[in-house]
Amino acid sequence: MPSPLRAQPARPGWQLCAYDADRHAELHRQVVAATFACEPEEADRWVGVAGADKVRVLEAEGDYAATAVLMPMAQFFGGNSVRTRGVAGVGVLPAHRRDGIGGLLMAEILREIEAGGEALSVLYASTTKFYREIGYEIAGFHCAATLETSYLPAVRTELAIRELTEEDRPAMQEIVRAHGRVTPGHMDRCDYLWPRILKPRGKPSQAFGVFDDEGQLRGFLAFTLSVSSELDDFQEMELRVFEAADAKGLQGLMALLRSHHSMVRELNTTLPPQNPFWSYLPEQRAKMRVREQFLIRLVRVGDALSQRGYPRALEGEILLEVDDPVLPANTGLWHLRVRDGRGSVAKLADPDATEGERVKLDAGALAALYSGHQPAENLAVLGRAEGSPEALALASALFVGRAVSCPEMF
Repeated sequence: MPSPLRAQPARPGWQLCAYDADRHAELHRQVVAATFACEPEEADRWVGVAGADKVRVLEAEGDYAATAVLMPMAQFFGGNSVRTRGVAGVGVLPAHRRDGIGGLLMAEILREIEAGGEALSVLYASTTKFYREIGYEIAGFHCAATLETSYLPAVRTELAIRELTEEDRPAMQEIVRAHGRVTPGHMDRCDYLWPRILKPRGKPSQAFGVFDDEGQLRGFLAFTLSVSSELDDFQEMELRVFEAADAKGLQGLMALLRSHHSMVRELNTTLPPQNPFWSYLPEQRAKMRVREQFLIRLVRVGDALSQRGYPRALEGEILLEVDDPVLPANTGLWHLRVRDGRGSVAKLADPDATEGERVKLDAGALAALYSGHQPAENLAVLGRAEGSPEALALASALFVGRAVSCPEMF
């Protein structure tokens, strides 16, 4: 298929501005309620959780039309943490939904992210077609699974178990980053994500760590419990986090989970398929499904290519001819050289005078290649990339990685 990207020029009079409760609160409640089928007061909670400084409003001469929440984040690709801006809570007043305001909102958001220096943007899409036209593309999976707790292994641990506190956050973050280096798509969790994971709204949450004799954190988990009539009034667990630093930490966390099995009959989780949790189970009895697919977008191509990691055993050079009508600074010929797991990037002034293996693709297709979710050969089948067989194979090899997944929803 041809490139789905569509130019989104700025419109005179329209501007993206920071949320101002005195001017925006009432219409903000209306757009959130109309978009997400919730009570208007829920909008105030969103603002409180995210922080008013992260909420944006698109307006013209005081005419409120649309909103979104922008969250500074980082996401792992190729073993490196890449600066990212998460986008959530996108809503347009019904009166403006046929005016192209949604596209204008997202284009203005991307221009703000570009000016702010973030390399990527990430979101979960209510409609793929719309975000694809702005340059986002499917980059990986968000999975959900259910497991009867009777299938948890009966193991014991010598590690100490205690409830986590805010003082444990640095050690927790280090374990998260160790996992991110081998799990593309994993979030380098930020101040917005940690509360959503550890203290979800409306549910009693428990977070525990397992510690060795020296007080070192070897793993941690967080979950919520609820009574289910479908389980004869026994409990079900929502396992929100499960991060082990090593084999002893993994065993300790499994022992902790197993200790709940007399009252907890079912475990639900969004742990990705490659999490060691699944391989530790003695039998394959979980019911797993793809719940969502997340999308990313390269906002600053040069920065995104240089911040990402690459296979250490591979060296190579390739020319990426990118078309990006939404963010024109990305359009052009980019020279990527990979060596020792790092990429050096340069934008070339004269595309026609440069020789070498070349792949031509649009910004959205580059996002799918960048994450490792799609090889260049598949993008060529989709009509989103062009190049010789050798060039396509080289591009795929440079961006190859493990299955891309993200356990967080935002």
